[in-house]
Amino acid sequence: MGFPSIIPGVLFAFLAIIQSTLLNTMILGPMYLLSPIKPKWFQRVFEFAGSISGSYYAGVIEILYGIKIHVYGDVIKPNEWTIAMMNHRTCFDWLFYMNALIRYNSLDTGKIVMKDELRNFLGPGWHTQACGFYFLKRKLDYDTMYLKSMVDYNTSDKTRPHSLLLFPEATNFSERSKQRSNLFANKSNLQPYQYVLHPRMGGFVRLIQGYRSNICLDSVYDITVAYKGEIPQDELDIILGKFPNSIHFLVRRYDVTEIPERDDELESWCRKLWKEKEDTLKAFYEESLEFPNEIGTKTWRMHPNKLRLIIWINLVGGIGLITGGLYVMYVEPKVTMCVLLMCVVHVVVCKLVGWDLVQCRAYQNKAR
Repeated sequence: MGFPSIIPGVLFAFLAIIQSTLLNTMILGPMYLLSPIKPKWFQRVFEFAGSISGSYYAGVIEILYGIKIHVYGDVIKPNEWTIAMMNHRTCFDWLFYMNALIRYNSLDTGKIVMKDELRNFLGPGWHTQACGFYFLKRKLDYDTMYLKSMVDYNTSDKTRPHSLLLFPEATNFSERSKQRSNLFANKSNLQPYQYVLHPRMGGFVRLIQGYRSNICLDSVYDITVAYKGEIPQDELDIILGKFPNSIHFLVRRYDVTEIPERDDELESWCRKLWKEKEDTLKAFYEESLEFPNEIGTKTWRMHPNKLRLIIWINLVGGIGLITGGLYVMYVEPKVTMCVLLMCVVHVVVCKLVGWDLVQCRAYQNKAR
């Protein structure tokens, strides 16, 4: 791949990382001091700021890079407690998912389950911790205790429902992960898959039961994502300029009354949905490059003109933050030192505990 092809990828990484880094140091940096004092208020501020950042990312993806977003099926309701589960086709599924959420005015109430390494990601990693995202280490004992604490904290305010996105496959799809998944399938007398990985049930069951036991579960969404064009598997692919032409989301909503109650029934239900997901994606990639019911089922809660206006405003604002922030740092060395100091604080906190657990433990101490 030649040098000109790399330029869009490097620019994408620059626009994503620098905007979030400046936002979480120059603008929101002092707010982090409120984390152990007013954890709930702190999280609300960062959720609102996160919705602005999400709109900015949506603008970068759709306007600057021309990636088309298609959302079909059931409407994503913004004001209910819900868990959404999605196949993990690429490590950027969570980022592209924001383009779906913004269409339903749900960016400020969306949380995601991510792998623990991402908490150290410069800029976005810090902010997602502040918003109460979940970070798993894939260590059973630790993750069980961590999920219990974070679920209790994130569901403590019954007046502010949110949606939680998780990837039951636990890792993104690749030839290597597919081979491991199908090896497991052969040992377990399960069907080998070509377009999804077999889901892992531990985190899925614990989250469903945790939210339900706290009376904070209204629905579960089964979301299937598919890509046309090149599919960026990892950060290097993005830097090399591998972007899809369009991204398709197929949404199915299940009311809490339709969801099995026993753990073993939940596992069987999830496996059934994943078998259907495999069949749907097989038809997508091998036949029509569209979902079976795409025609006439596009569902947006927000008017397209309002959507474009919001995306444009936040895109211009994000680029303005980058331009103005870098200029101020250039002319004022003290500002540069403050930004660097705040970066050091973020790195230290993330290594020692994490902003998610700082506010969670502060809430637990106040509740005693």
